[in-house]
Amino acid sequence: MHFHTRIFNTKLVAHLLGTVLLGIAGFMLLPIVVSFSCNDGAQRGFLFTLGVVSVLGVLLRNVLGRKPNYDFYEKESFWLTSIVWIVVPMVCALPYLLTGTFSSVVDAMFESFSGFTSTGSTVVTDFDNIPKSILVWRSMSQWIGGLGLMLLTIAVVRKLKKGMNHLYSAEFSGTVQQKIHPRMSTTVRRMWYVYIFFTLLLLVVLLVLGNDFVEALCLSLSTISTGGFSPREYSITSFGQSTQIAVAVFMFISGINISLLYHLLTFRPRKLWQNEEFRRYLTIILVASILLLLLLFANGADFFQAAKFSLFQVVSAISTTGYYTVMPSGWIMIVPLFMFMLMFFGACSGSSGGGIKIVRVLILFKYVRNQFTVMLHPRAVVPVKIDGQIIQTSYINKIFAFVFMYFVFIVLGAFVFMCCGLTLSDSLSIALANISNIGPVIDTIGGSWSYATLPLVAKLTIIFEMLLGRLEIFAIIAIFSPSYWRG
Repeated sequence: MHFHTRIFNTKLVAHLLGTVLLGIAGFMLLPIVVSFSCNDGAQRGFLFTLGVVSVLGVLLRNVLGRKPNYDFYEKESFWLTSIVWIVVPMVCALPYLLTGTFSSVVDAMFESFSGFTSTGSTVVTDFDNIPKSILVWRSMSQWIGGLGLMLLTIAVVRKLKKGMNHLYSAEFSGTVQQKIHPRMSTTVRRMWYVYIFFTLLLLVVLLVLGNDFVEALCLSLSTISTGGFSPREYSITSFGQSTQIAVAVFMFISGINISLLYHLLTFRPRKLWQNEEFRRYLTIILVASILLLLLLFANGADFFQAAKFSLFQVVSAISTTGYYTVMPSGWIMIVPLFMFMLMFFGACSGSSGGGIKIVRVLILFKYVRNQFTVMLHPRAVVPVKIDGQIIQTSYINKIFAFVFMYFVFIVLGAFVFMCCGLTLSDSLSIALANISNIGPVIDTIGGSWSYATLPLVAKLTIIFEMLLGRLEIFAIIAIFSPSYWRG
């Protein structure tokens, strides 16, 4: 059988990558303004990075990608998605190096990839001496990556036509997404409007509650993106109770499909309750919070403290934000296992959260349940339905493939970490926490454990796990498949 190499539209890929980099340069103006206003000494580092990103963007967009053909197909979409999600975090690691935040290139890349993938794992150990503009940049990178770099591309490039659908599918490569509008560009722009609205709303709430502007800005950006970077050490344990409650509410909101949030803001709340995934999302949070509360209360914790902790941590885990608060006195070892299980579910599809996603778990549960029915009644035809719509067998097969690969990479990651000298429980926790884009390791919440102590190989493995989780595996794996490069 004769195979030929697939000819890619490399000029358009270069053009779009340059466009994304120019967009990132625009976002970089915010930490630059913060740096000058606070006079934190990071101005030169940011200005140099701005110059590098801008020049690189112009060269790619206007020289290598000048006058591209806008025909764009599925294979290019996976290629572009992978390139953008690798190049952007690498280039945007420069501020960490140039401002002296990190002396190690790997540490700078770790923090940058953790930011753009909205994971929240950090190798920062001394928050008191970090420039405020760097704290803003960490959170800004999470905010940019939370909605997705491909969605940023679609929002600013309107000539792609059907190529927009390919990019949208590559960004959400394992779930069926709801469209707000028949035109993809309009759908994406409205998603950005919703995203910006809730970010600004949380910022105002946090400022009204008396928080410092820079810290309120960082929390707003990291919460809405479900990233979990905090401007302080030990997450948000040192913030006031009212701030923690506000953050918990917006973590819950951020775990909802952003299309449903659009319907909510346009006075169609019934769409929210009609969505089966949202109902399961709410049910899981309520049931898990009550069970965790009872576990802690039965082991001597104060009822109200346990209730606050339970609800906050359950929402943080299932939305994959990764914030944590002060542990109650009734903390027992079964609690980390409890939280560990919630991380598998993840948030709703179409949200900025990570994890397997509730809709996938729901479809698999219904499929398995239907198989038992068919065993008892061989002639029965029992399709899997979500929101009254029949789910095609090909899509269910894709979910099985995704979940299988998800567990494979958890096991492989854990194996690498064990080879680096970590225990089995720590290795599994780190692998799951990072492929689920949640960040902090659940069984060491509130402890002194730090990603900064890990060896080089472990940090590089975590970067790969974070990237796999953010792109939901398929976009990365596709370009390593031999069939991908054939005609």
